[in-house]
Amino acid sequence: MSDIKTALQPTSPALSKRYNKSARVDIQHWTIPAALYTDAVDPEPQYLPPGWRSHIHPEGALYFHRISQLNVVTGEDLSSEAAAHIYYWSDKVVKTFEEISVPLSDSYELYLEFDEDTLGCRYYIADHSKRCIFWLEPVSTEDVGINPGFSMDHFRYGLEEMYWSHVEFYPSHAGIPTNGVVDNVLNTLAHAQGDALTSSVSTFPYSAEECARFAKLIRPYQGKEIDGHIICVIARLSSFIASHKFLNHFGQAHCRLSRDQSIIDAEPSQSHWLSSILSRLLFGVPASFVDKFERLYLDTMVYTKDFREFFKNCQEDRRLFINLSFGATLMHFILLASGVGLRALSPLGLLCGLASIVSGVALYSQHQEISQGSAGEGYTYLTERRHGIYGFQYLALLFSLPKAMFFWSVALFVPQVFFILYATIGLVGICALVFFSSWLALILQYKLVPVTFRWLPSRNVSVSGYNHELASVV
Repeated sequence: MSDIKTALQPTSPALSKRYNKSARVDIQHWTIPAALYTDAVDPEPQYLPPGWRSHIHPEGALYFHRISQLNVVTGEDLSSEAAAHIYYWSDKVVKTFEEISVPLSDSYELYLEFDEDTLGCRYYIADHSKRCIFWLEPVSTEDVGINPGFSMDHFRYGLEEMYWSHVEFYPSHAGIPTNGVVDNVLNTLAHAQGDALTSSVSTFPYSAEECARFAKLIRPYQGKEIDGHIICVIARLSSFIASHKFLNHFGQAHCRLSRDQSIIDAEPSQSHWLSSILSRLLFGVPASFVDKFERLYLDTMVYTKDFREFFKNCQEDRRLFINLSFGATLMHFILLASGVGLRALSPLGLLCGLASIVSGVALYSQHQEISQGSAGEGYTYLTERRHGIYGFQYLALLFSLPKAMFFWSVALFVPQVFFILYATIGLVGICALVFFSSWLALILQYKLVPVTFRWLPSRNVSVSGYNHELASVV
């Protein structure tokens, strides 16, 4: 057991380096033998010890599986130096089961990954019967990449998520039970689709349209024997479903029922005095962004749809305020060049307009790619920019600059307009102009707004967080 603790370290699919491998090869021209890959000529296969078989993942990755007293799977190249370590530890773990008096089962599958730093291996064991992973020693969830949880019962879904990720990575060999899996995924997608169609705060990570597409994709395989390609897809969806249950504390008394509901007890962000002053000077725009960021990052969870929609709106606002600020800057420049208006305000208004344009262009170019990012990319973006004490206050100040600087540019332009009007038509003329403009605005509103919208009450009824759109579904 001492060897286990020193040379065999726990891991999980969450820490997999599957998509981060840096192996490179040299390619060259070869002479292809006559009749290669026909019945007459077949290349000599790679030698493997008894019981080991090679398999190809639907994505193309090669992996190896051993059917024995304890089934073993590994993504290591068994023609490399890692092979000896994989063979050794696959036999060693069997003896460890006996040492700790844990009976072996046909449903167990050992995963081994060679560690070049320690010349040992990383491992976990997948249980196809219980659909979870486990280890042969006490393990901290932090060490194996599993999110914090509330109780052992809660962690059941975290371990199930890891199990389905394992199946997704190694789906092509026999022995993976699939009974009822397609039905379970279809039932979950059907409920999630209905929830999304009748609620704007569904906790499921996919939209109604995406759920329908997933269901259409896998429904033809319902009740049929499926191969590694379909198992991979089903396992990925099952992993997402288990993750959804784990993150929203499915089955717990405090389960999250809407995505705008916080259930994690955490210290609230403190308000920095300078940030509070700047927020007031910037017309409260930073405070509104802080609120949006907090809702977007509620309980450190990020939804792809919400994240993309938020940044899409931000990009549209930046384009708008860049154009508006260009016009405001031009007006300030005209006033400054012509010598009319208030000389003390025109330079300040000009600078505010330029600040709005520069900050808007910089933020727009910086966030073009992230606006189409995934939930994982959104989580990383917000986590890296969230201050440990003051939360999103600094980021909110940055995001508010295009809009707030435009407001300042307009605020510095309006007094000059009144000054010019006062010098031209006097106070009585200004009052008459304001009265006429207000009267014209009311007339236009009455003529342009449809009667239905003016007189009929809203038909959107909100009940317990669910929006029942009686007229249409948005």
